[in-house]
Formats: sequence, structure tokens, C-alpha cells
Amino acid sequence: MAGAGISAGATPIDIDDGVEPLDSIGTLDITGDVTHTAGSFIRFDVAPQTALTNIDSSDLINQFGVGNVYDVNGAAIRISPTDINLAINNGTYTIVDSDEAIANFNPLAAVGVQFNDNVDDDGPFFANQTGSNNLNPVLVSEFTELGLADSGTNLVVTIEHNFSDLDGLTSNESSLGEAIDQSIGSTNDDVQDFIAAWVKVMELDRF
Repeated sequence: MAGAGISAGATPIDIDDGVEPLDSIGTLDITGDVTHTAGSFIRFDVAPQTALTNIDSSDLINQFGVGNVYDVNGAAIRISPTDINLAINNGTYTIVDSDEAIANFNPLAAVGVQFNDNVDDDGPFFANQTGSNNLNPVLVSEFTELGLADSGTNLVVTIEHNFSDLDGLTSNESSLGEAIDQSIGSTNDDVQDFIAAWVKVMELDRF
């Protein structure tokens, strides 16, 4: 627990404090009820460019026990990349895995991106929103969808980059977007820097 939030891993992500960013990823096991209130949040740490099948690729909250309720009423989701200079892989990530149906999913608050001090000061795209929760980058405004899975017992987030279909693009811009979409998994560091920068600085009100 951190303030009004819950995180399955260590906090904060801050290289200057000697915390290895990947150490922020963890699994939190809970037996009993969980009830969120308006203004609270789940911080979801995720390592870009890692396999979805790797248990160390993202946070996971496990709630055990038949009859125990996970109530997300009023909570927000903060996606927290462990490296802001890499693109998060497309796919569906499980945030909460419960033995019972997730309660009050519809009143769930907005999803945002929490940018952290997780790169060196001379990094090419250092986050100026340090430690904040940005509700408007293109990652969450266009490429992210929250949902339920496994008969409603899992809270999941699906990330699918789709630069080519953003509103208001010219045909040339759409072609560039398609090339970016096809490069999400690139192993080239410069390509990753470029995509991550677009994801971070592009905002919904620019379209």
C-alpha cells in the first residue's frame, strides 16, 4: 500500500534512490475482501518488451478464497512502465486474479500512465511528468482497454498499438503509423526510443 494506492511490487521506481526498476514488479496474494473507494488506485507495473507468459513481466494481485470479494468501485488504474524508453508489448495483461467475480467494474475510474524516475538524467526521453499519473497520453486514450476475463473473475488490461488508425491522419501519416505499429517489438534501441517517445508525448487533444 502506498498512500491511496495498492501495488503488487516495490515502490517507488527511482534509479536515483538505488531501486532497480524491475524489482517493482511483484505478485501480491490476498485472502479476504478488498474494497476500493473513489480516489484510490491500483498501480500496475509492467516491463516493456517481455513475454506475456513470463510471470516477472508485470504485477499480479491474486485474491484467494471462495466468497471473498474484490470490489474495484471508484478505483483508477495507473500503468507504470519499468522503462519509459521501450514500448509495452501488445497483449492482454491480468491485473487482478480473483476466485470470485470482480465487483463494480462499471464504476471503475480512468486509466492513466504513471511516469517514474526510471532512466538516467541524460536519457533521450526523460519523463517530465515524474511520479505523476497522466490521463491523456495516446497509450491510454487510444491503445488501452480495461475489461474482465475468465468468467468475470479477472481484471485485465489489453494494449494494442494502432497508430495507423488515429483520427485525422493523412494517408502519409497513416502509412508512417502502420510502420510504427509493425515495429512495436523491434530490438533496435533507437526504434524503441522513437516509439516510446510518441506514446509518452502524444495526447488525445492533439487530434
